[in-house]
Amino acid sequence: MRTVIHSRSIEALEIAKKISSKRSGTRGADARKALLLAEEKVESAAARCFLFSRKSSNILRVFSGRLQAAKDIQEDSNEIQQLQSMLEEVQQTLESLAVGSTEATARRILLGLGFSPDQLDAPFASLSGGWRSRCALAIGLVQCPDIVGKLS
Repeated sequence: MRTVIHSRSIEALEIAKKISSKRSGTRGADARKALLLAEEKVESAAARCFLFSRKSSNILRVFSGRLQAAKDIQEDSNEIQQLQSMLEEVQQTLESLAVGSTEATARRILLGLGFSPDQLDAPFASLSGGWRSRCALAIGLVQCPDIVGKLS
């Protein structure tokens, strides 16, 4: 709407210029006054258009910023959901492995295979071949394989 008003005021200014250039005397003076008024109208309409376009661009900038923030929130929400599902998977895996009790279970099995408490804390490389074989057996027992289920 403001641009239409501005366009019409420019057209009126052009007409006023033509009229003022062709008239002289008192009619010319009146035409020049009309020309000055037309120029003021053009300037005021241009200023309104400029202010409106500035306000519009500011409003657009604000809304685009809000839209981007909403998109970021949506992306963050999707990321959070993915992280929650990953955390649930890790928790299920840890529960199935019984991570909290694995070391205690391994110690119990190794003690049952004849290891002394001192041997449990010693490096693996310090063990002889027979004790290393017992360690391999303990690994199989800690993992609790379902051998019966696989054979049937």
